[in-house]
Amino acid sequence: MNHKYRRLAGDMGLFAMGSLGSKLVLFLLLPIYTHVLSDGEYGIADLVFTMGDLILPFVSLAFYNGLLRYGLMEGKHRNALLCTVIVFLVGSGATVLLTPLLGLYPAISNWKWYLCAHVVVHFARNSALVYLKVKDKNKAYAILSIVQALLLVGFNVLFLIVFKLGIIGYLLSTILSNAILAILALIIGGMLPDIKGAKLEKPLFKEMVTYSIPFIFNDVSWGVIHSADKIMIESMINGSMLGLYTAASKIPALVNAFTAIFSQAWGLASIKEYDSTNDTKFYTNVFNYFCAAVFGVTILLITVIKPFMKIYVGSGFTESWKYVPLLLASAAFAAVSTFAGNMFGAFKQSRPIMTSTLIAGAANVVINYLLIPVLGVFGAVIGTVSAYFIVAVIRLFTLMHKTKIRFNLLKAGLLTLITLCQATLVSLGVQIYLVSAIAIVLFLLIVWKDLIAAFRILKAKLGHR
Repeated sequence: MNHKYRRLAGDMGLFAMGSLGSKLVLFLLLPIYTHVLSDGEYGIADLVFTMGDLILPFVSLAFYNGLLRYGLMEGKHRNALLCTVIVFLVGSGATVLLTPLLGLYPAISNWKWYLCAHVVVHFARNSALVYLKVKDKNKAYAILSIVQALLLVGFNVLFLIVFKLGIIGYLLSTILSNAILAILALIIGGMLPDIKGAKLEKPLFKEMVTYSIPFIFNDVSWGVIHSADKIMIESMINGSMLGLYTAASKIPALVNAFTAIFSQAWGLASIKEYDSTNDTKFYTNVFNYFCAAVFGVTILLITVIKPFMKIYVGSGFTESWKYVPLLLASAAFAAVSTFAGNMFGAFKQSRPIMTSTLIAGAANVVINYLLIPVLGVFGAVIGTVSAYFIVAVIRLFTLMHKTKIRFNLLKAGLLTLITLCQATLVSLGVQIYLVSAIAIVLFLLIVWKDLIAAFRILKAKLGHR
């Protein structure tokens, strides 16, 4: 049993090295963006990438999900890669043909070809990085993530500060850093030699398509949850308020960074565990430790968010702090839903993943439509929190219904209640530090046993090394 936890902790360490570096860079770049770009420019530039993330699942068939799941099957990685390359070529061609139609949307008409490049490059990047995991080159994955972060910094300094290119510089920095990362991952992963030795298996291709298609709607629904707020704020209020909301939405990236680290390691561990012993106790224990970590980080970040935002962003963005606490809570719910989603992936059940996010995406749009005219940006914040909460609840209950796994939902429910109460009161400015102190004490009372157990596992891992 212990070796499973040690391997999970080891993979988390590797992915942490890359993910934390890249997320930290994005975190540190926000002050540059908010000082160099106006709130309107920043909102529109982010909207280009937002729309690209909505288009990507359709033109890619979300095929990188199938590459991970079937590439890890013994003897299938080369043939799974060939299937992915075929989809990439077709999808890239479709993106180029679709681009003139995207230019009909006035807000991005001047930037449509940047959007096209972002979609194609992002597809290549995702596939190349997934293949590194398939080849068990996790160290290379981590190092390349740091390289991309450094490239992003360099390009931003060059294009935004030296050449003062504004929106063009913001877009080019991300596109070029992703393109270079994809090329390096392709070389290190040995993708070209593997393609030459691959054979097209029609049954495998069909199975990968069947598995991946539900992820299209899953990814689009996530995109709606991420993006509908921004699009509706821009259309129902104005670009300046979109800039404030975009700045606020960057802070939960700290929680998302932890989630991304765990998710990458857990995605591999859950597949390998399912293909071997399928130990339900292992799943349950990891869920308890994960919830304790995610909600603990969220509660601590909510505690310090107001003074931090005053020194972190430009003067035109300081009011965005009040939207952050509830967005941090939504990031915690997103983390829980990601945990369950990885388990469905291991079980080769992609349909529940799709269904949960479709329902949440629809709920998000409806809540935004009803509340943004009344509450402004707070209406979009409430829509985001509600959507992520819905996804987490549906996935956990579905997982328990379809398997023998039993999670401690009472403990998870108490952590949810504490976090939501703290986030709401802090956003309203009600006794921020007293409320936060109470939340921290209650959190520790609930999870202290899990924290001790997780500490022992980490200590054992370090001792083993």
